[in-house]
Amino acid sequence: MFVSGWEEDDEGIAEKNPEDPAEQMLTAAETGDIALLEKLYQRDP
Repeated sequence: MFVSGWEEDDEGIAEKNPEDPAEQMLTAAETGDIALLEKLYQRDP
């Protein structure tokens, strides 16, 4: 039976914190939400 080393490789992966301003900006950038990026930047340049 073939076992891939990638199947269970969750070590070192942190959960996203939706309350973290940096994480909010990264998520908005990843999804292309320009309006949210502008709003977050104005709130905390």
